[in-house]
Amino acid sequence: MMSNILTPDQIQTADTAEPHQILMAVHKRLVNAENLISQYKAVVNDLAIQVEMFRDKNKEITEDVAKIYKELNELKEEKN
Repeated sequence: MMSNILTPDQIQTADTAEPHQILMAVHKRLVNAENLISQYKAVVNDLAIQVEMFRDKNKEITEDVAKIYKELNELKEEKN
């Protein structure tokens, strides 16, 4: 199975291109790939921070709910 990394037009252009033109095109694609990787890393870091914030908030809410249930049970016992 052949990979579709290059389009037929790109292959035809590469066949007629000078070696330095090919190197420049490859370099451009590598730089673009590196930029995308950097952007993806930034997104992943942002998401990791958000997940940790949600975990902290969830823990706080869980603790608050536990306190409320405890207080409700104490009030219920006082009534009985």
